[in-house]
Amino acid sequence: MMFGARAVSATTFVVCLLVAPAAFLSVAWAQAVHAPSGTYSIDPSHTQVIWHVDHMGFSSYAGRFNTIDGTLEFDAETPENSMLTVRIEATSVDVPNAKLQGELVTTPFFNASDFPEITFTSTAITRTDEGTGTVTGDLSLLGVTLPVTLDVTFNGAGPHPFGGFPMLGFSATGNLDRTQWGMDHLAPQIVGAEVSLRIDAEFHQR
Repeated sequence: MMFGARAVSATTFVVCLLVAPAAFLSVAWAQAVHAPSGTYSIDPSHTQVIWHVDHMGFSSYAGRFNTIDGTLEFDAETPENSMLTVRIEATSVDVPNAKLQGELVTTPFFNASDFPEITFTSTAITRTDEGTGTVTGDLSLLGVTLPVTLDVTFNGAGPHPFGGFPMLGFSATGNLDRTQWGMDHLAPQIVGAEVSLRIDAEFHQR
């Protein structure tokens, strides 16, 4: 009987060792995903907007934008009521080819001299599951404003490890037809009309 009691006690001890850390992490995660409502600003150092287009059917060519700012009016109780605005400098388009990069800011493409900013303003946010949703908004490019819907994943929230201020993180994907905004140069035979987007963004509340 004494041996059996010790066995049960040892088993209980092992279970506690296994369960306690998991329970602690669960509590920590539950606390982390809660962030206060208010105004959050994009952290440009940890935000990326990457695009891909088809190149003559042989490859998917990638580029990005390097200058991005914006704000998120975050409603913690009802995230669907949040509002997002984003501004991108057209001249910050970046590709691994200096000649092409110079061409992209000119009239056939982004025409940055006449339209220096690309903007996105949310008009509707829908939650599709726990941690996922869609964001629909007005994308203004080359003087044309049309709706775009992005599939969004909420990556998490919590205090900044060094500054202590609240942070939010999201990833998003979407597709658009660039010709609808009047950017039809070389489309679709040389450079595809469809543009796929991958966005990763961090927001800080200061």
